[in-house]
Amino acid sequence: MQRSERRQDYPDHYFTLGPFHSLFASGFPILSYHKIGHAPLAARRKGMFVTSNLLARQLGELKNANYQFESIEHPVGNRKVVISFDDGYVSCFREAMPVLDEMRCRAIQYLPVARLGKTNDWDPRQEPIMDKSQVREWLAAGHTIGSHSLTHPNLTRLDSQQAQKEIAESKIWLEDTFAIPIRHFAYPYGAWNERIAQLVGEAGYTTAVTTEFGVNDHRTNQYRFRRISAYGSLREVFFGLIKRLRR
Repeated sequence: MQRSERRQDYPDHYFTLGPFHSLFASGFPILSYHKIGHAPLAARRKGMFVTSNLLARQLGELKNANYQFESIEHPVGNRKVVISFDDGYVSCFREAMPVLDEMRCRAIQYLPVARLGKTNDWDPRQEPIMDKSQVREWLAAGHTIGSHSLTHPNLTRLDSQQAQKEIAESKIWLEDTFAIPIRHFAYPYGAWNERIAQLVGEAGYTTAVTTEFGVNDHRTNQYRFRRISAYGSLREVFFGLIKRLRR
């Protein structure tokens, strides 16, 4: 999908299913989330936040429309959607997991390995990231994990040796720590190029997700999966509340 098509035909983020029916019918969507909670007034990137109530409404709407929450391993088919989270925030562990369990939705969490049990030091507003025990609980609940690199750098700004370390060593660490194969990667900041995608493939991953808008089909390169960011602007949340009160 070209960016011009995105601007012309669809909102730039996912809030509700209505505007996306035709797009979702053309391929499988991957929705991306980050932090769970209310966006602080001072937060510069309010799209990084989704309340647990909004998450429940979004997942419930998809479920009621007969969408299946699918693993990124097997996403192709009608009415299938992948739910993904980046960065492993504790707010996701505490607030999103009960919603996912209620909706019987299995999701994938992309983890910045060197920051587990610490905070997101790449963000001025630092927030806690899941520790190893919380990741184990996430896995025990039936969810999946992938790598989001070691330290969450812009990989395209690193030389090949540094980038290879971020990509390959994070995979090895996750596999050694949690005794499971790690097949999936998310490019930090969505930044990638052909060199970085090649390093991801050489490290043994089978998929990688970008932040490029769109859906995917069998022709999509598995190291260039598109995603749609899911959140609600203040305007959308306000008018959604008014609509519900009128029912």
